[in-house]
Amino acid sequence: MSLPSFLGGIGDVGGGVPGKFPLGTSQDALLPVNGVDLAPHGLDVAVGYSSVSVVSPIKFSEAPDAMGLNVATLGYPESARNILPQDFRIRLRTHKGYIQRLMEAADFPLRDHPNSFELSFNVSYGLSGSPLIAQAGSAAGKAIGVCVGSIRTQLVDYAALLVDDDGRRVEEKHLMIESYGIAHDVSRILDWCPSFIGDGTPLRNL
Repeated sequence: MSLPSFLGGIGDVGGGVPGKFPLGTSQDALLPVNGVDLAPHGLDVAVGYSSVSVVSPIKFSEAPDAMGLNVATLGYPESARNILPQDFRIRLRTHKGYIQRLMEAADFPLRDHPNSFELSFNVSYGLSGSPLIAQAGSAAGKAIGVCVGSIRTQLVDYAALLVDDDGRRVEEKHLMIESYGIAHDVSRILDWCPSFIGDGTPLRNL
């Protein structure tokens, strides 16, 4: 989900985030969130803190060798949820592929995105905010981006209009439809420190 929807959802579920806890188990749980801080520069990122003590397996890094880099993401999309009375079930989904284009704000129609990665796979609805993890290169095993959604384009590949002797019109059109995922590049916020981190530790070292 988008960051605003996610933050609104925290309030809807009583100040918590649904997920798996303890880490490494399949136990569904509602993890308490005491507060969040929004990242600068328009990135779809928030860092929160909780009374539950865990060590995050996710570390952040830049990726100077990003073009063509093999990447993966994982999370809990809307289509994987099964909510029943007195029961909440959700299973992890993983996508793998590569970065097929590096994008700047001017590459988007509204020019309102930070630097981003175009992905060879779609980002499932509800996976916005999931980490984009490098599978090779200097940033292997670290999150280099945050998935935000997918874009679908439609182009006319071929079109023809025929008119016979009786004036009847026959039209033929071939469409090319492309769909790909988008992830925000986190390199610009690696030196950002959330306000509740008292010792000034930047995101790259959390």
